[in-house]
Amino acid sequence: ALIGALLWGALESAGGIRLAMTFIFLPVVFGAICIVLFASTAARLLHPPDVGSEGKEVVDIDEENKQAIGLVIQRDQFPDKLFAPPKRNDFLADGANPVYDKEIRSEIFSQGTLMMRVVIQVSMFLAIPLMAVCLYMVPWLAPWYISYVIVFNMLVGPVFSAGTVTSERERQTLDLLLCTTVTPLQILWGKLIAGLRISTVLTSFLLWPVLLAAVMVTSYWSNLLTIGAYLSIVGMACLTTATLALFCSTCFRKTSASMMTTYAVILALYCVPLAATFFADTFFAGTPEADMAHALSAVSPIAAAMSAPLDLDMADATMNRAGDWRLYGGYMAFTSLLVCGLLGAMVWMFNTRWRVSE
Repeated sequence: ALIGALLWGALESAGGIRLAMTFIFLPVVFGAICIVLFASTAARLLHPPDVGSEGKEVVDIDEENKQAIGLVIQRDQFPDKLFAPPKRNDFLADGANPVYDKEIRSEIFSQGTLMMRVVIQVSMFLAIPLMAVCLYMVPWLAPWYISYVIVFNMLVGPVFSAGTVTSERERQTLDLLLCTTVTPLQILWGKLIAGLRISTVLTSFLLWPVLLAAVMVTSYWSNLLTIGAYLSIVGMACLTTATLALFCSTCFRKTSASMMTTYAVILALYCVPLAATFFADTFFAGTPEADMAHALSAVSPIAAAMSAPLDLDMADATMNRAGDWRLYGGYMAFTSLLVCGLLGAMVWMFNTRWRVSE
């Protein structure tokens, strides 16, 4: 996507080439790719590979960890045990939430999630140069690094919550869970906190450079309020993605449908306001419609991060980022109401069993 944006900008003066790429070259290339993928998928569905091996390919955990590609979880080591504690070998304490205990100790990274492992590792690797440039070399670009952290959470946040309830339906265990003495509120907060815990810990791995920069770079010392705003925006984004994914998991019957709907809604909330603001500033700046587009961008955490004022003094030249705390306040207020509304709707559905059961 970044290469495409750079190429599109480089061809700014070549309108004919842009037109040919948009209506001739790109549709043909992507159409051919889609046809090949569709044919390959259809052939695989007609002649699927053998499933199962009569126990001959039982996975050995130690051997799998040695040969695994991508992210490998060591449950007894720090910081892995923060979000993936080891399997329980004793009895559950009285008064503990069994749903929460089961969720946090389940296998969060199975063999089929290689793509998610690669996404996490590649994202953290890319964070190193972005951190160096945006936080230390060019500190007035700090909101862009925060936006990168938010995009990372957009990718990994829904994965751990979008299938928490739908997986119970697919295994036909949801009705059994609803018939136990575990209250609907315990079921919900157990599943929510378990998924939120994993996504928040993974996202926080990208936030420690922000705290380190706030200590080491003197220009940030006068912007501690803005640094706190950045952290609160990321924290609220983590809560929003997890809650929205759990809500979609409660409403849908298939994990795939829940996952796709969650990502679609998150893209609409986070990215569409940015596109609308850019369009308004480009074609009818200074009009009431443009002001309305700016106000509606408060639903996006990226817009909220960009709106936080940042006053820097670098080499005797003050680099001011004119901000608007109203957008930040609007984002926090809107997101709080959204999360509370989603939680209330889920509690209402769980309190009446037939609304969420088979």
